[in-house]
Amino acid sequence: MTEKRLLRIGHRGAPSHFWENTIQSIQKAIELGVDMVEFDIRRTLDNHFVLFHADSIRRFPFRGKIGRKPLRDLLEHRVGPGERIPLLQEAIDAIKGKAYMNIDLKAPGGEEDLVEMLVRKGVENQVLVSSNFAKSLKRIKDLEPKIRTGISIPKDWFGVSRVRDNHPVSWSAIWLLRHTIRFWALRRIRAAEADAVMVYYRLLTPNLVEKLHNLGMQVFAYTVDDARSIQKVIDMGVQGIASNRPELLVRGT
Repeated sequence: MTEKRLLRIGHRGAPSHFWENTIQSIQKAIELGVDMVEFDIRRTLDNHFVLFHADSIRRFPFRGKIGRKPLRDLLEHRVGPGERIPLLQEAIDAIKGKAYMNIDLKAPGGEEDLVEMLVRKGVENQVLVSSNFAKSLKRIKDLEPKIRTGISIPKDWFGVSRVRDNHPVSWSAIWLLRHTIRFWALRRIRAAEADAVMVYYRLLTPNLVEKLHNLGMQVFAYTVDDARSIQKVIDMGVQGIASNRPELLVRGT
C-alpha cells in the first residue's frame, strides 16, 4: 500500500455516478481506475456488517437505528433505484484483486468478527481500516498486525464538512481546528497505534502534513471534490485523496 506516491480513492465508491456505498458505486469506482475504494460499515442487531454511512434509516417503513435492526429487515430496504444495502463480504468480493479497500468502521464493536472475515477472505494485506474510535483500531491491530489502520481526525466538529466554504461559521470553525489539531492529534494517534491519519482536507496545512510525516504517519485527505483543491492537497505531499468524484483524481493525477 506504499508503492505509489498517491492513492486515488473513491469515497463510498463513485457517488457522482451511483448511490453511495452500493455495489454499483463500488464497481464504477473500479471501472474509473481508482487505486482504493472507501466504504462505510455498520453492524446489525444480529451481528452482520453492512455498508451504510448514517447511524439510522429515516425512510418509512424502515425507519430506525441500523444497530437495532436484524439483517433480514435491512435487506428489504432500497437505498437507490432497485439497490439494497450490501453486506461487507459482497463489497470485499467486488473489490478483491482489483483495488485496495478502505473500510471505515462507523461504530465500535465487532472488531473480532471484522478481523476474522478479512483474514478468511485473504485481504488482510489489501485493506486499510479507518475509524474515529481509537480503541477499535487498537483492538484490530492487536488481533492482526498485518491489517493497516487509520485514525480519522477529527470527528466532524462544528459540522465543518457540511457547511459551505463561504459561511462565516465554517471559516471560524476551520481556523480554530487548524490551530488546535496538533495538540490532540498525537494523543489519538498513540491510542490507536495507527499507521495512517485521515484528515478532512480543509483542515490540512503543509506544516501539519510535515508533522504527521515526522511521526511516521501516512496522511490521507477527505473528501476533495474539485480539481483546484485536489492539486492543492497533492502539493502538500499526502499519500492518498478520497473524492466523491473519483474521475477527477484519475484524470488529473
